[in-house]
Amino acid sequence: MRSFPAAVAALSALAFTPYANALYYIDDQDPIITYNSSAGVGYNSKWLKYSFENSNGLAVSVNESLCFGGTATYTQCLTADNCSMTIPFNGTGITLYVAQDTGDIYNTSISLDGGPPTNHFAYNDIKPQTEAYNATLYDIQNLTWTTHTVHVEIAPDGKRLLFDYAVVTGDPPLGRNGANKAAAFSISTSPSIVASTLFLLAAIQTLS
Repeated sequence: MRSFPAAVAALSALAFTPYANALYYIDDQDPIITYNSSAGVGYNSKWLKYSFENSNGLAVSVNESLCFGGTATYTQCLTADNCSMTIPFNGTGITLYVAQDTGDIYNTSISLDGGPPTNHFAYNDIKPQTEAYNATLYDIQNLTWTTHTVHVEIAPDGKRLLFDYAVVTGDPPLGRNGANKAAAFSISTSPSIVASTLFLLAAIQTLS
């Protein structure tokens, strides 16, 4: 028969195991993201913080106040620009969201954990003269719960991208603050943890 301390330890591990319904958010301005191009790493002439005021010279026009956190990051790349962004995340899945002007088509090549790249498109074909927000560019789930990296390359020849945010199925890495509006799971938002915790308390009471 399992001893009381061993039973409590086993139940405790069950109660506080991460569950797939935990979510956190990575905004486009989060320093965890690496924006890159042949011009260098970070913001430069190829990657910039989008605003409607500076959109006159750009090939896209949306209302950034409707984006997550009120910001979005824009790029338009030619063949020699080699524009890309890299996002590390901790969990079992990630979804990348973009904002789009009327008729926008985003063409990207995306790889996970250094694997082979695959093409991913985002079309704004909702209806004429309508911008799109929270449009999905890429989604992958049911990964092993660990730290992963998603790498997005923008197609050349004048293609563009207006990146808004990512939603991660997982927990923010240790040491991260709340600046990125991380929504780590809690007992109040995770039914699985609530059930496990109640079961643990009932077992302790019975064994005592």
